[in-house]
Amino acid sequence: MANRFMTAPQAARELGVAPYSLHRMARRGELRYQRLGRLWLFERREISRLKRTWAARRGGRRRSVEETQ
Repeated sequence: MANRFMTAPQAARELGVAPYSLHRMARRGELRYQRLGRLWLFERREISRLKRTWAARRGGRRRSVEETQ
């Protein structure tokens, strides 16, 4: 249970997005989170679910920076 949660920077690194993007998704209700003071905590299973969802939408591959421009 000790590793049940990830901080915003940890989760952002796992997903390849900025921590602010996770905060924005959480505020819109797209991603569950818990606050501990100023710390935003995300459940590992939520991050894994989101990662699988994004991979399925992309056909299982990550886009490179060149493909996004």
